[in-house]
Amino acid sequence: MHYRMGPGGYGGGLLSGIPPTIRQLILINVIVFLVTALLGFEGRHTVNTTFGLVPANLLKGMVWQVGTYMFLHGGLMHLVFNMFALLMFGSDLERWWGSRNFLKYYLLCGVGGGVLQVLSAFLFGGVNASIIGASGAVFGVLIAYGMAFPERQVLLWFVIPVSARALVAIFVFLEVMFVLQQPSGGGIARFAHLGGALVGYLYLKQEFLIRKWKRLMGQSRSRGPRSDPRDEVSDEVIDTILDKISREGMGSLSAEEKRILHDSAERARKRQRGS
Repeated sequence: MHYRMGPGGYGGGLLSGIPPTIRQLILINVIVFLVTALLGFEGRHTVNTTFGLVPANLLKGMVWQVGTYMFLHGGLMHLVFNMFALLMFGSDLERWWGSRNFLKYYLLCGVGGGVLQVLSAFLFGGVNASIIGASGAVFGVLIAYGMAFPERQVLLWFVIPVSARALVAIFVFLEVMFVLQQPSGGGIARFAHLGGALVGYLYLKQEFLIRKWKRLMGQSRSRGPRSDPRDEVSDEVIDTILDKISREGMGSLSAEEKRILHDSAERARKRQRGS
């Protein structure tokens, strides 16, 4: 992924520590990069054709490549930009969703980006080229960040302040323009970028996490008497808050709405543990 993105208006991201899944993903990518760098040209070529995504190899049964390709990188800057974007835009998502849900989403976007890149290779050529990099997964993270925190300010190219929603729109638009001009990608896996973004968007539009949370809330309300006066918050209030998150992102909530949601989630977790 060859683009630059600056930190947004959320100052506590790096200071509060790197979330565990992102820390592990960065560590794995760095270790793999260092190991392959020590192998020399022939060794790197073997690794890239074995674990990178070569569309023709999928026909030979090497299906693992749609998952392993996202942990390989072609150069130091390629690695740095992808890991920087993952850290800056993924940290708040992991804190909000939880590590398991974030990892599932990240891998899903990476695989989805790889699948679309493979389809484009059979359509426009390049079936024997090795596709590597976490760009598809990172584009999915970028899409999620824009949907979760649409009004948060970020610095485009470290200079121009724009909203997260605008940042997403700009980069998706640029990728579409590049694809229209050169469908083969010109050595860059453009369809992997767009595939990761598309899969992420479709996944989030289904509101899987929101609906799961609603089911959790519904289960908690159906169990036993309420002992805390704040439990008297109606189902309609909770649903309204969840709908607001779906439309405008977590950052749109007031302090009171966040308190209500936090208290309801805590009670739901306690009741689940006690059931």
